[in-house]
Amino acid sequence: MPTEAGLRTAEKRGVGLVINVISEPESTTRIAFDEEKVVEGLGMKYVFIPVTPGSFSVGDVDEFAAALSTMGDGEKVLIHCASSNRAGGIWAAYLARKLGMNEDDALARGREAGLNRESMVGAVKRVIEE
Repeated sequence: MPTEAGLRTAEKRGVGLVINVISEPESTTRIAFDEEKVVEGLGMKYVFIPVTPGSFSVGDVDEFAAALSTMGDGEKVLIHCASSNRAGGIWAAYLARKLGMNEDDALARGREAGLNRESMVGAVKRVIEE
């Protein structure tokens, strides 16, 4: 999960889009500052897609894909949650559903990005197969 200083560093490194996939309750208890305000104040776009293994859906992947489609040439994206588990999960589902990657390869890429809890792996598989 980024800090205010981390977001400033991200902006300097070319990040133009921050996608936060932390759950709704965690967004108020685990983030000690107004992330959206800081991100937008730095000139970056901010998207909040609250994800839990139980709520994860095709709609979340569609919203994620729509956010990525707003990126400019050469712009980077920062995708985060509290532990990288959900960030890796939404990335894996996006790769499979939107880019046509096979499920095993998409899950491997998701694991490389932090997907590590069986509950989220199961949610990703469910969404990929819908």
